[in-house]
Amino acid sequence: MTAKRQKEWSLTGAARAAREARIATVKHLREAPIARLWHMGKLQRAHQFQAARTGDSGTATALLFGGLGYRPPFPADWQAAAELVLADEARYLAEADLYILTPQMCDVVIAAAQTLTREDLELLSEDDLPGLTGLVVLPHPVIVRAVTGDLGDDRAFTWRFPAHIQRPSGWRLKNVAAVRMSAYHDSHGPVRPDTFLDFAARARAQGTPLPPLLLDAIRCLPLRFAATPEQVQALEKYVTTVRDAGE
Repeated sequence: MTAKRQKEWSLTGAARAAREARIATVKHLREAPIARLWHMGKLQRAHQFQAARTGDSGTATALLFGGLGYRPPFPADWQAAAELVLADEARYLAEADLYILTPQMCDVVIAAAQTLTREDLELLSEDDLPGLTGLVVLPHPVIVRAVTGDLGDDRAFTWRFPAHIQRPSGWRLKNVAAVRMSAYHDSHGPVRPDTFLDFAARARAQGTPLPPLLLDAIRCLPLRFAATPEQVQALEKYVTTVRDAGE
């Protein structure tokens, strides 16, 4: 019996699949209770990392939400925080201009990205953005390794400009121009640890199966920002803290 031939990639098919994936993902972010539970956990872990680095819970809260582009007053609890972040993310995802990468262009972009240094990223400005907001969908999941050592299968990225990183009172730089970026995993990709399989099973049991794109991380990337040696050292210390935490 002849094996079923894999369907060839086409721009029309990819664009249709990307539109459908976006609609399903926006609906999940807006409505699924398990999405709130998942991101409550992410926010809490991020707060723990910041608290371990700074030694102060209030400063950790300001760094966490200020780093996502929010101004005080910050959410009163983690449930309110998850609702705020997911509502904004759903809106940004729905409004973003849609970009589709061909397999050939994806290979070029990956090769180019691997040559970038921290100094290169410090040169990023709003003129480098294709538009004020966008969603770029890759033709296949790309395997990446986080600073924790964990693997992920990135499938899409969004950006939104303008954004501003808000720093706590007393910091030298309190308001830094930035672009807000989000990474999405492929819910059907090859990276499927037990924690993910359990999460997917709970989503199905609740009647809200995972959408094609699964929100992973949100961060604001500063524009035209040259880090001082002290800031680089602080970042490296933070990365070490995250890695040692094992999450």
